[in-house]
Amino acid sequence: MPTGAPFSVVPSPQPLGLAPLPAFARSKEKAAQMALQKSTAKEAREAMKEYKYAPRPELVGSAETGYSFKAGTVKAGSQGELASYFTDKGANIQADYKKQMALAKGLSAAEAAKEAEKARQAVLATKNTKKTALSADEIRIMEKAKEFGDKTDDMGRRIF
Repeated sequence: MPTGAPFSVVPSPQPLGLAPLPAFARSKEKAAQMALQKSTAKEAREAMKEYKYAPRPELVGSAETGYSFKAGTVKAGSQGELASYFTDKGANIQADYKKQMALAKGLSAAEAAKEAEKARQAVLATKNTKKTALSADEIRIMEKAKEFGDKTDDMGRRIF
């Protein structure tokens, strides 16, 4: 028979004197938001992996003759579709938000869908707009380009 204490001591999961922590409940909206963030992050990781291993187009030509892509090397995912993926994803998220807000205001589902599509198109339209007003630097560069004309340095670069 072993010597020592007549009983065994089992360590408790918490130190004595501390009350157990309360369980935190999440609202359904908060849980849905967390799930959306997780799914968006997962999709982003997958998109980055696809982009990393996407086929790259091969360039043929030279600086004098101009460059072009070799026939048959341009495929889906080979020319930077990743940026448009995130733009489309953001447009969809904003459209979903607008739809939820419209439904909360009491609009019908059809009217909310119209509002969402309008918001989605607005986001996508801002992506394609160019700025019309030139900055002061751009104006100065254009003036210098007119002043120097087509003069080039010994490396063939335009001087202005």
